[in-house]
Amino acid sequence: MVWVLWPVAGHVRFPGEDCVNNASQLIEFYRQLGLLAHSGLPLPDGIRGMAETCGSRQFAQVLACIATDVESGVPLEQALGKHRHLFPELHTSLLRGAEQREVLPEALDEVMLVAERNCQMGMMLRDACVYPATTIWFCLTIVVFMMRYYMPMFGRELTELYEGPLPLISTGLFALADAVVMLWPVVLLCYTVGTLALIFLFIDTNRSRIALAWATRVVPGARRAAQWFDDARISGLLGTLVKRGIPMPDALEMAAVMIDRPGQRHPLTELAEDVRNGMAPAESPWLEEALGEVTAFCLAETDEAQLGERLARASASLRAEGENMVRQFSATCQIGAIALMAGVGAVVIIGMFMPMVEMYHHFTGVGM
Repeated sequence: MVWVLWPVAGHVRFPGEDCVNNASQLIEFYRQLGLLAHSGLPLPDGIRGMAETCGSRQFAQVLACIATDVESGVPLEQALGKHRHLFPELHTSLLRGAEQREVLPEALDEVMLVAERNCQMGMMLRDACVYPATTIWFCLTIVVFMMRYYMPMFGRELTELYEGPLPLISTGLFALADAVVMLWPVVLLCYTVGTLALIFLFIDTNRSRIALAWATRVVPGARRAAQWFDDARISGLLGTLVKRGIPMPDALEMAAVMIDRPGQRHPLTELAEDVRNGMAPAESPWLEEALGEVTAFCLAETDEAQLGERLARASASLRAEGENMVRQFSATCQIGAIALMAGVGAVVIIGMFMPMVEMYHHFTGVGM
């Protein structure tokens, strides 16, 4: 399992990779940068001030480099893009062109919200998986070590005492225990790899967050929740840009850049092109596929004067739906883990004690 997740998380170790392992530090950086942009203070001086008070020496060096680049005229998104091991492409893409459009403060606010929501979603997914994963691991640990050190001997002794063939469930259980003993190095390796993968997923590092983000795209329940959050992100960004007076084609192009689901990026790009060519959003065949049902309805049915506020409310509603999906996913995982543990426990108990119960009935039936 680690071998599957590790390439997804990225096996290359970048210099300074550990200086922003805590997602809250990155969120705080965007928040302070947004305050600087709203206040009109020079960004280079503000970034240097953040570098002086930063608790991480490596991150402070990165901030000093960013301040120097911005002071020399490099756009902020390009300055951040030089350090992609710290600032994801999704974040820098949101800033692309923001300075030229004079919406840098709003773009920084949106980047902060995106980072914050992604962090929250990762934490919700982690919280949803901790209990079921720990329960399954605990159950598996007990069963594996019982099969290795206890069940084979118990099965042999029981076979000698039992007259006739053992019940089918007992035969299968003891045969599995014998297989575990024969293949113990392989079983121990798989158990160790699974344990390390579990630890890797639930510690707060850049790679574990990337792996969890990948998991949200492949696990059915979590994938649906991720789609709700993505739709909320698009709706919120469009609402912000519309309030700022950004033309709808440009707003849609920025939304296409920020989406990390390739399947949705193409419809958004096509929708932006249709609107740029003079087509009303409601007339484009890409509208609902690009934006989702709720946001598409807002664009098609709301007056331009009220569109920004309507999109903001839609974003809040979609985000709430995503949180509900995460809670449902968590409940499903917990019920599944409990059911699995109960099933495994029942098989082990029945397989081990059914022959003993039958022997007891046999002996008591003949007066012993």
